[in-house]
Amino acid sequence: MVHLVININLLLTMSILIGLYPFKLNNWWDRHKMVRGVIIGLLGVLIMSFPFIYTEGIIFDTRTILLTVSGMVFGLVPTLVAAIMMIIFRIMMGGAGVVMGISTILVSSTIGIGWHLWRFEAVDDVKPPLLEFLVVGFISQFFSWLCMFLLPRSEWEAVLKMITIYFLVIYPFFMAALGIVLLSQIQRITAMREIARNEFILKTIFDDAPIGMSRTDLKTGKVLQINDAYAHFLGYDREEIIGHTWKEFTLPEEQGESDKADFLLVSGARDLVNLDKRYRTKDGRIVSANLTVSNLSIGEGVQESLGMIIDISEQKEYEEKLLHLSTHDPLTNLFNRNHFEQRIEEFVVPKDQVVAVLLAEVNGLKILNEAFGQNEGNRLLKKVAKILQASTSENDYLARIGGDDFAVVLTGRNREDYQAVAEDVTKKLSSIRMPGGMDMSVSVAFSVVDEEERTLEKAFDEAEKSLQTRKIYEEAPIMENLVQTVMTALHVRNKREEHHSRRVAFLSEQLGRAAGLSESEVGQLRLAGLFHDIGKIAISEEILNKHGELTQEEFSEIQRHVEIGYRLLSSVEDMGPIAHVVLAHHEWINGTGYPRGLKGEAIPLQARIVSIADAYDAMTSSRTYKQQYSSQYAARELKACSGTQFDTDLAKRFIEDVLFLPYDEL
Repeated sequence: MVHLVININLLLTMSILIGLYPFKLNNWWDRHKMVRGVIIGLLGVLIMSFPFIYTEGIIFDTRTILLTVSGMVFGLVPTLVAAIMMIIFRIMMGGAGVVMGISTILVSSTIGIGWHLWRFEAVDDVKPPLLEFLVVGFISQFFSWLCMFLLPRSEWEAVLKMITIYFLVIYPFFMAALGIVLLSQIQRITAMREIARNEFILKTIFDDAPIGMSRTDLKTGKVLQINDAYAHFLGYDREEIIGHTWKEFTLPEEQGESDKADFLLVSGARDLVNLDKRYRTKDGRIVSANLTVSNLSIGEGVQESLGMIIDISEQKEYEEKLLHLSTHDPLTNLFNRNHFEQRIEEFVVPKDQVVAVLLAEVNGLKILNEAFGQNEGNRLLKKVAKILQASTSENDYLARIGGDDFAVVLTGRNREDYQAVAEDVTKKLSSIRMPGGMDMSVSVAFSVVDEEERTLEKAFDEAEKSLQTRKIYEEAPIMENLVQTVMTALHVRNKREEHHSRRVAFLSEQLGRAAGLSESEVGQLRLAGLFHDIGKIAISEEILNKHGELTQEEFSEIQRHVEIGYRLLSSVEDMGPIAHVVLAHHEWINGTGYPRGLKGEAIPLQARIVSIADAYDAMTSSRTYKQQYSSQYAARELKACSGTQFDTDLAKRFIEDVLFLPYDEL
């Protein structure tokens, strides 16, 4: 029996060594299951080499403990390999107990493997299943004990008396102990593998993450760890940041928000804080990020945070552009009307200070745009904005509150200073030279905030009323002068147009008198003839002076001059009737003219008169794109086109009473 005790001790000793040995995760455990089976088989052969020998050929050892535990812990393949090796070794040993020995190997292996398939995955990793192992050990040893009856009958009684207590009492406890040791080791290895795997995953995520990540000591504020994405975002190498505090990279005006976030984490009030934050990079740029900071404290006395950033610099720039566009005029970069209204609503007038509202309105902007194009008008508005900025201080507020209107909130001066600013602005704006020699005209008014109500709204209303009153007296002569200036600019640019306009005015005046119009109507008719082509100021010289026939696109461009002329003249109140004549002087009696396709009496009488005078002078004058015709030829053309292009009665009067030619003989 001593040999059997030695056999048990040998098995337990090797089991303890296995349990205590610090297996490397990527060494024996990751090898093929067959290798594990061979190791277990060799261990079994070793145990079987030191058996308790009852008689020649009948031996006892602890192989059933090893195989049951192997099946329970390692599963099918390793246990099957080990069982085959032990069976072969037992056959080689021979004797009367071969069948019994092989049977115990098969029984114990089967029970262990069966438990593994049924229960192994469900075993609690924390609480060892000692009782369950005892039950399985007893079952395994009981069926192995039954294998004793495969011995010769003559040996039953003696053998059973000798080994029953071992198989049914002692072996189950040893098997449970061995199983717990190996299971704990496997669970430890599995846990270590999982920890190593998680560490690898976390390290990979941290180091290779596309977003910036960092670990920070919450007590000192020093950076403990940072990945490349975060470092590159700041323009540094990782080594240049680790050990430094975030305060060194944070804008001073935003340090308060960062301190608040740290306090919330340290105090435990929040486990996670999210905020938008700006940093200064190594090269001095300002970048923006969305920062999420979570508490990473592990154990007592260790307070760390995990920071994760997403670069939102482009998003912030886009948002700032949108905000700028929503509050600023894109042309002059001054504040716009919406911002101005909000400003005067929220503005609090400081005590013991005089505040004023100054309004400036550019006169004739519409005429400038029509005559010389919107680009010229835009350049003028930019000049106005620059003059206002140059004439005011940094503490003043400037806004473009309309197409041609500007507002300035003046602060930090007295009433006399505000009057001086208004005069200075008026003088500087009036000195601007516009295309065509047009004189710049601006109406300026200002109002001081009432000392009792002290609101900008009232001052703005008063300044606006003052401006409108001033424009009543100033606007009419200003606009007339601007129109005359545009006409002069056209004549300076094209002398032929000047002579043509004067002749058309004279011929229209003569035909008007012949048609029986009053002197006031004749006067309007003369002006209409003089201004009938004013819209050509906006038509390019290349088209106006083109040699040869015009293309359809060029002719369409020429046709625009009547609409442009109408808009120019409509801006002057007293020229409204003339504007309608200019608009319609290319309409035809049969309705095929332009721009509106008016027909017959729907065409104003004065427009029908100017149409005849314009056509006659065009035919009898020298042009780059046609030859000059005689008066008789032109008269015949007027007669031929009567009833289609021209009014028949007016054409006849023009030929007879203005040209003094016999109508019927043409």
